[in-house]
Amino acid sequence: MSVRQQIVEQIKVTLQKAPFELKIKKVKKIKGGGSSENYICFCSQNKYFIKIFQKDGRQRAERLQKILALTSNQSQALKQTIFEMEENIGLVQNYISGKELKAFQLNPKNIDLISAGYKEFLKNSKNLQALAGNEFKPEQCFQENINTINSLKIKYPQNKFFLQKIEQEQARIFAKIPAIKTQKQIIHGDLSVHNMLYNQKEDKMILIDFEGVRWGYPAEDIAKLVLSALFKYCVIFLPRRALKHIILAFNHNFCFTKEEWLYGVVNYFLISIKQRLRQEKFLTSWRKNLVYIHRLKMFSEICALLDELYETGFGRQLP
Repeated sequence: MSVRQQIVEQIKVTLQKAPFELKIKKVKKIKGGGSSENYICFCSQNKYFIKIFQKDGRQRAERLQKILALTSNQSQALKQTIFEMEENIGLVQNYISGKELKAFQLNPKNIDLISAGYKEFLKNSKNLQALAGNEFKPEQCFQENINTINSLKIKYPQNKFFLQKIEQEQARIFAKIPAIKTQKQIIHGDLSVHNMLYNQKEDKMILIDFEGVRWGYPAEDIAKLVLSALFKYCVIFLPRRALKHIILAFNHNFCFTKEEWLYGVVNYFLISIKQRLRQEKFLTSWRKNLVYIHRLKMFSEICALLDELYETGFGRQLP
């Protein structure tokens, strides 16, 4: 029996007992989860979303449990949400009905729905102050990336050239970070098309996965959403026209300054570098290295586009 099958069986056995006493039909693993694993538990009348953490993830599970209690209507039928397994910790959540938005679906209508859902989150995010993570500090991430690169140069001497290129691109990106005058607030911290669901019945977007909730600027969330969606399908070239329309549509709802957009863009690239340097497959593939270095160079195009938009003004319609 595989590890996944063992987890599925443990979920079934645990949730059929007290205090849950759920009548389970099947348990299915789904994509996503990052450092945790996600499952759907199909019961006689309801469906539940199960998040599985490693044994040392209890604090994360308890924090997420508290966040969920403040951001969504948890079923009163669930007497308990956290449960122990042999090697893991499980967290039971209500299943949220909706369709995952695709990266190429950032059209004006969906952007308005996303903006409305995100504004609703921001409105209620004050309740999460005690649970919010620390703000992201670009200078700290920059230095951590340098330290990681230096250690990787020793571990992977054959990749020294590519690591040096990444180091150079990071320095170029970090040098562009602007000063922001607006006040920080609680943000989602991991906003992407994968972390929102479209509810067709209510015609609205629902935000999910609040593990990354932290202090920051809303433009950080929106910039990550936009760039992660664009780069999912546009690896080699930057679709300038599409990006123009997307920025215009979001600014219709949020009116970010150029500095706010740029701050969010810089943060996105710094975090993406940090994540890439952790991936063994990325470090050992010269093709992936070349593609990623090309992606980092797109930063200049994005900066030029922001300059163009703010010089011409957002009131003028694009041809």
